[in-house]
Amino acid sequence: RPEWFNKKFSGLVVSDLDGTLVSRNREVQPSVLRALESLGDRNILRVVATGRSLHSVRKLLPRNFPIDVLIFSCGAGTLCWKTGSLLKKHSLTETESAELAAFLLKRRDLCFMLHREIPENHHFLYFQTHSPPEDFVRRLDLNRSYAEELKAGWPAETRATQAIVIVRQTEASIYEELKSTLRNYSVIRTTSPLDHASIWIEVFPHDVSKGRTTNWLAEQLGVRSSFAMGMGNDYNDTDLLDWAGAAFVVSEAPETLKGRYRVVGSCEAGGAAQAIELWLRERFG
Repeated sequence: RPEWFNKKFSGLVVSDLDGTLVSRNREVQPSVLRALESLGDRNILRVVATGRSLHSVRKLLPRNFPIDVLIFSCGAGTLCWKTGSLLKKHSLTETESAELAAFLLKRRDLCFMLHREIPENHHFLYFQTHSPPEDFVRRLDLNRSYAEELKAGWPAETRATQAIVIVRQTEASIYEELKSTLRNYSVIRTTSPLDHASIWIEVFPHDVSKGRTTNWLAEQLGVRSSFAMGMGNDYNDTDLLDWAGAAFVVSEAPETLKGRYRVVGSCEAGGAAQAIELWLRERFG
């Protein structure tokens, strides 16, 4: 338990990363950086909650990026950003890992990746059909050096962090199907960060999501959700946004989310800074 866990925070701001804080061309607006720094000055905990692995986040964000905690892999891992120390991690059990691999392999109609245990969860085993979605091939090509073909089932006595099933934009019904079949797991829908259209269906241990992990962190620090603000742009942010006392989405979010949460400007226009400013004014005056 790090020393700063004993500190009294006056609030908590948690944000998605890609498409909320960081634009498609991998830039963070100066206004957003200033807003994050001002939260630190006000003793408000700054949290990023992303679907990216730790390995992937470290390639994107500099070490001096103004946040305190990183929640990565949709809540499977939690890290103190300044020290790099792991605060908490989740993985599927050996049995769950093997059962999930067997279930997905048996179908033969889905292209998927099974990621190894944190912190090695940028390494994965994969299965592809004869006509894989282009987005699956794109992700495989980008991560070829960490990929290994899944042939005879999940390796014995090892744990997986998650599975990612990649389907075409027109195949959203597969998400609903897997969600109802895999009831002992957490099944999360994400829009592909690669083509911004395909659907990634991520399967985690049942207690993993951005919202659940943020709630755990807030409980450790004694911060009530009414003193928390959440920002996002996609389906995998919904339970986080529902948990937070105040919630905002950037203008690029899907229409269904814009009907549920307050809308600020685009990511490129510094919508996150606008959300922080609005929340600070309304919550603290």
